[in-house]
Parts: sequence; structure tokens; C-alpha cells
Amino acid sequence: MKSRLPRKRLAELETLLDAAEPDTSELIDIDCALIERFNEGRVADDLSNLTPAQRGFYVSWLLEGEVNNGGFNQFLLNQGPVVAREAMAFCQARGLGTIVDLLQRAIAALPGGALPDTYDELEAILANDVDEDGEPGPIDRAHGELDDVFFDGNLDEPLMLQRLRWVREHADDFFAPEGADDAGGEDAGLLAEIEADALDLVELVTAIEEAFGILIPDEAAEQFAAVGDIIDQVAAQADPAAWPADTIEQRVRGLTAEILGVDAARVDRSSRLVEGLGAD
Repeated sequence: MKSRLPRKRLAELETLLDAAEPDTSELIDIDCALIERFNEGRVADDLSNLTPAQRGFYVSWLLEGEVNNGGFNQFLLNQGPVVAREAMAFCQARGLGTIVDLLQRAIAALPGGALPDTYDELEAILANDVDEDGEPGPIDRAHGELDDVFFDGNLDEPLMLQRLRWVREHADDFFAPEGADDAGGEDAGLLAEIEADALDLVELVTAIEEAFGILIPDEAAEQFAAVGDIIDQVAAQADPAAWPADTIEQRVRGLTAEILGVDAARVDRSSRLVEGLGAD
């Protein structure tokens, strides 16, 4: 079983899901924190190190991310038949009829109307799906029509909400037992604070400005106390058409981990930026 989040995060999730209007940014934070654990050391088309409940959560995230990024063709090409079958099972179990229909039609566009047995077979099918003139072939074109439906957002319910409700229903697979959050528990490496000196923070702000094409005012940067402060500032300045909220959050967290030299699993919205490591 992959490592789990501290139990206190379950209480946060329950509060958010029970709210009349859940805070999307806070839900994204928990979603990303879980995904970082499952992505670590993963081999394509291999879910053997995950429990059944963890697999359901993870494949729904893979489905959503891949289709949003490059369509059903990319999802099948990158993730293979094992993940595709698991994603179908998850969506059927959650009653997501629209997404089930799209997945079924995406699979029906393949030769024989079914998924092949292996990742290599599916990769070969999609890689060779080109017309004589080198343009996308019939499978790609069929998938493109399905992509438009998915992109329009007319789905049963956002997949993130569905998988986080799934997480709550299978809490023991995602959250450490009571008392395991302390030093020595399986989540002891997940720290609430990130040590950084002044030069580190200057470098981080510069990297973020370059990544998002913005200029953060000095007075705003001086008020950054936690990673969430940076995320909110970027969201206020960046072009929303180019930078959706979830993409901003993931990018800021990734840059924070990279620039400050910490494990990405330690970084979430609540991570506080504190002086340390020889800070002045």
C-alpha cells in the first residue's frame, strides 16, 4: 500500500465535501497531495502496488488529466488497457453514465471494437493510426469527436468531486490511522513547514514570475508566509485562459519543491515558508 495522508486531512476533506459550496482550491490541494503519493515510482500500465480503492481514485485522475491534456487518444496511448479498464469500472461504479458512454465509444473505435490485451499492442495500434498522407487516422478522428464532448464539461459531475467522495468512503486506504501522523508514523516525512532563507525565496519568486509571465509586486512577495499565498497571488495575476486554477497550483508546488530542494510530497497550500538551513 502506498503511504497515506495524515488523518487530520480526512477531517478537512469531510468539511469541504459537506459544504454547500466547496472550496475548489482546497479540494485540489488534497487531490494533489494524494496523487503525488501514487505517482511516485509508478510504471506505466502497472497498478499492482495500489489497493482496489486507491486504484479507483488514481485511474480517475489519470483519465481526467490525460483527456483534458490531449484527448482520449492520449489517455489510451499513455496509460494502456489496464488503466482504461480500471477507469471504466470506476466510472460505472460511480454511476457516471456520460463518461462511461464516452469511454465505450473510444474503445469501440479500436480494431475489433475492444481493447487489446497488452500495452504494447495498444501502443502499436494508435501509433500506426495515420492516413496515407500522414494525417490522423480514423481512430484519432473518432476520438476527437468524443474529446469535444468531454471538453464541453457537460458531464454527470466533476470527476474530482467523485473521486474525493470515493476517498472519503474508503478513508483507511488514503489516510493514516489516528496517532500515525506523529514522528515515527508512516507520514512523518510530510512536514508542515518548508525551511527557506531569504535568497531561496527571491529565487522562487523569480522562477514563478518567469513561469507565469507575471511580475509580483514586492509588497505582495513580502507577505508570502505559506505556499497558498503564492498560489493565490499567481491566480490573481495570471491569465485564467492560459492558467486554470488546478494547473497554477500544481506548477507553483512543483517550482517550490524544485527551488527549495524539498520532496514534492512535503509541499501543499498550507506548507509554511520558514527560515532555516542557515537563514539570515
